[in-house]
Amino acid sequence: MYKRQVVDRDVTNSDKDCYIGQSNYAIGYSIGQRLAEDFDGVCNVVELTGNVGNEVTNDRSQGFYDAIAEYPDIKVIASGDAAFLREPASTLMDDYLVAYDDIDAVYSHAEESAWGSILSIERAAAPVTASSSIR
Repeated sequence: MYKRQVVDRDVTNSDKDCYIGQSNYAIGYSIGQRLAEDFDGVCNVVELTGNVGNEVTNDRSQGFYDAIAEYPDIKVIASGDAAFLREPASTLMDDYLVAYDDIDAVYSHAEESAWGSILSIERAAAPVTASSSIR
């Protein structure tokens, strides 16, 4: 008999024997807590999500928003689908840097999209702190 193991992304309606992965909610929550600590509970942040509708994206966003809910002076001023990738993130960040002059931090759902935001920030020479879910 074969053992069915699910790795990285859980499958809710399967005959799996085990799931090996992380809590994406906890990842988002810990990033929200860290952001609150780093900025003393006061900042404007943009969020670069993974694919909209994806369970990982939903969980990381929900954890983040739950963590910052107790800090009314942390404001998410923009959120966009960066698809966990560098290029969409860079383009989104370019747009955000033009649209907003008060960005203090970036919450990226993935390392690749964090790098995209960093490239954009460096090109613009903007004083923004880029933060990824992976530190």
